[in-house]
Amino acid sequence: MGGPANPLLDASEQFATIISFKDGNTGVAKALQMAASRAAKASGGGRDLNTAYQAIANMCEAISLPKNIIDTSRLLFKRVDDEKALKGKREDAIIAACIFIACRQARVSRTFKEIVALTKVPKKDIAVCFKLLERLFETHTPQLDAASTDSLITRYCNYLGVAVPVQRCCAHIGREVENDGLLAGRNPITIAAASILLGTTIWGVAKPAKDIAKVAGVQDSTIRHAYRVLLTKKEALTKAEWFAEPRVDGTKADWEYLAKS
Repeated sequence: MGGPANPLLDASEQFATIISFKDGNTGVAKALQMAASRAAKASGGGRDLNTAYQAIANMCEAISLPKNIIDTSRLLFKRVDDEKALKGKREDAIIAACIFIACRQARVSRTFKEIVALTKVPKKDIAVCFKLLERLFETHTPQLDAASTDSLITRYCNYLGVAVPVQRCCAHIGREVENDGLLAGRNPITIAAASILLGTTIWGVAKPAKDIAKVAGVQDSTIRHAYRVLLTKKEALTKAEWFAEPRVDGTKADWEYLAKS
């Protein structure tokens, strides 16, 4: 009976025909092979689809995306291929846009900048494909919410090697910033990055803004500017017990120096 059919491929692409070369030198095998080759080219390019599917899987696995994101990305790509919806657009840009949409649909927090960095495709090309796909397929892509700031903080802290207790401190700051609207209008990436800078500083294990910027994909100047805003409200954003023991040298000048650095 064989295994179950792959819904991502057409039924005609589920099987491969192998023609033997042994034809007693009659030339029949060669003729059949040529016919099979022509049929394969006319059948819709299953080989090309498989190549795209593998590229999608490789990219998703590179940033630890789950299988449901891979499958959704592949389905989106197949719709584009079937309907010739983005004819003339770069395939890698289409793949990147499909992955981004799949992440947004599943509320998996991967930023547009992360997808750009992952695929090495110009931001403008991905953005064009993304907008066309949303319009053509009426794709619903919910915006990142406050909960996403938590997940961003956890992920960035893991990249930076921040200890779990300090991660919790950074996450608390991020939630307070969201609740108070202190950085209203800033995106979750900036809020997460600034919260990490403040939280790690409080605990005396400050991560340089330039290091945080590398994992967050934003300018370090943007992080420092947001940090300066949080610094004015640090008492409201933190817990008193965090200061039971000195976490930094303890002088106001130390905080101001970091804000200017």
